Amino acid sequence: MSCGKRAACFSNDITWELLEHYLEGDKISLKELERSTALLLQRTSDVYYKDERFDPDRMLALLSEFYQGADEKGFHGARVIGEMTADIGRIEGGERLLEYESRVSMLLREKPITTVCQYNAAEFDGAMIMDVLKVHPMMVVRGSVIHNPFFIPPEEFLSQHNLVE
Repeated sequence: MSCGKRAACFSNDITWELLEHYLEGDKISLKELERSTALLLQRTSDVYYKDERFDPDRMLALLSEFYQGADEKGFHGARVIGEMTADIGRIEGGERLLEYESRVSMLLREKPITTVCQYNAAEFDGAMIMDVLKVHPMMVVRGSVIHNPFFIPPEEFLSQHNLVE
């Protein structure tokens, strides 16, 4: 990409066609981004719920490999945006979501990936949104990135919930 970073987007709502329409205004070639592996676009369901199962270990390995691949291909960093869907509540392993989110925070200490986790508050109940807030150090409020006052360090969160490995 023009910023020299490799990016991945996991979303059920974003399509190549939509991205192409959005990027053509900035004269960015989506075909070139795809060819150079600067951009990876996959559906949330295909990434997070592979084989109808949510596996935090597989997802953490995927993030780690994406970062390593960016470095090996000469990119100056990696960015990942992931959209979580309410389907997580019906998927085998979905009960491990908060463990996964906590462990992502720990992984980012070793692999400095710029990440954005998206949750549509209209799809989740209030208790789940509050739990999700506890495992994310930053949040976006009205377009501004701020420190999250509800954040609990991952080791503490995992210990409180008896999720320590």
